[in-house]
Amino acid sequence: MSSEFEAVRDNVYISDWVKNYQTLFPDDELTEDDSLNHLRQISNKLIKNNFFASTAQQAYVNAVIGGNIIVKVSSKSERAQKEIENIVNPFISGIDINRSMNISILSEQIINNKFANGDVLINLPMDSKGTYVELIEANRINTPPKQTENPLIREGVEYDIDGRLLGYHVIKYTGKQKLWSRYLTDEDYVFVPARNKGRLVALLDFAPINIKPLQSRQYPILTPIMTLLKYTSQYLEAVLIGARVSACFSAFVKTNNPAAAQKSLSGDTSIGTSISGSANKKSKLQPATISYLNLNEDILFASPNRPSDNSESFVLRLSRFIASALRFPYEHFFLDLSASSYSSWRGGSIEVTRNMNRWRRDLINVLTWILDTKINEAISKGEITSSLKNVKINIRLPKYKSIDEMKTAMANKIELVNGTDSIERISDEADIDYDELQNELIVEIKNKVDLEAERLVRIKEKSKELGIIFPEDKEKIDRITKKREGEKPDGELDDEEKKLRRKEDGNW
Repeated sequence: MSSEFEAVRDNVYISDWVKNYQTLFPDDELTEDDSLNHLRQISNKLIKNNFFASTAQQAYVNAVIGGNIIVKVSSKSERAQKEIENIVNPFISGIDINRSMNISILSEQIINNKFANGDVLINLPMDSKGTYVELIEANRINTPPKQTENPLIREGVEYDIDGRLLGYHVIKYTGKQKLWSRYLTDEDYVFVPARNKGRLVALLDFAPINIKPLQSRQYPILTPIMTLLKYTSQYLEAVLIGARVSACFSAFVKTNNPAAAQKSLSGDTSIGTSISGSANKKSKLQPATISYLNLNEDILFASPNRPSDNSESFVLRLSRFIASALRFPYEHFFLDLSASSYSSWRGGSIEVTRNMNRWRRDLINVLTWILDTKINEAISKGEITSSLKNVKINIRLPKYKSIDEMKTAMANKIELVNGTDSIERISDEADIDYDELQNELIVEIKNKVDLEAERLVRIKEKSKELGIIFPEDKEKIDRITKKREGEKPDGELDDEEKKLRRKEDGNW
């Protein structure tokens, strides 16, 4: 008895699934038929002209970034913290070559490029002012013409014989249109090394989708649904044209005597052209017009289906297909909350959070690498002399919140009471650094103690200065001097009463 996979049988419907019965390496798949370059062109065109694609890109950027990125330096040494802040704060406020782009805008550009093109090259060159960040778009990373047969250079990424990454071949940017044409030469490229004296200075940042071993480049996020986006856009355009036609009055009069028929219709007339190219006449009917025609004459009205007849539910279903491919609930993706419930939104938000955490994970790693590079540069220049042993740099991204934070907080509190969850785990799920939270709580306790000490000092000074007794001091004095319940009304306290007071006041 034999066992077969039906999908590999010779079937007319799936015969094109297997090509030459040969498995290609990931880079060969992207290189074949110039697929990667074409996918990037299609993706960027869709984002510019297709509102589905544009909506998807904005949804990703808002979910991953969605505000300002905060960088906090913490250390037990105030000197070390101050030295690093003096380096990091100006750097993240002007992180590009012109020192005008902050770290939040840079991060948005990274996400935009990874969404549209699949990857983006992040380079850390130096000028007279020090290290800065250069973003290089994916379409500028390409194999020079004379190196196309070199197996160690794949889609512009060069390796050594053992597979170690050496760097990237990048098209020079001069502002000339010819550099984006088919007439490029090797002189139009510059090599960007991945490392300089062992230090990582250039990194190709991938979008976190379907990454395979030995894969040098990444394809755009919209790749699996490009065809669906195109057909959906065309279908929607046809529906809109149909709605426009149905909103207008169009009629075609069939008669053997067009002149008499036209004369019987009141309204303005004009000369037009028929489908065959011959001249014909058109009349504009006024509202509430009754027209009289001869026998065997009739009027055909152009009345296409209205959009609500059969297309609304179909477009909605297509929109949900698109949203599912991008790992967003339809309600979030298209901001349509008319039929959503808390449970359904919450369930969809969990998947969105997981997807966004993958993007945030990579972004935080990139930003940490950039900041570490800048700090190491400052150390080499003698701008930082303190020990960095207990220094921690925290990169905070705006929290992705659920639809009802109150219900989430109540559920977390119940689990803490029942002992089925911990503060550390809840913090991790809320994208809060637990160790950082504990350090902040310790600082808050110290600040409260200092504030209380300052208050007590001020009370003591004013009491002495003005000769007054504050109400809380009077209460303490009365508690010490006055007899309490159960004590003898007259005379000083005996040893037993003193012992009971100390026990009551917690001083024994």
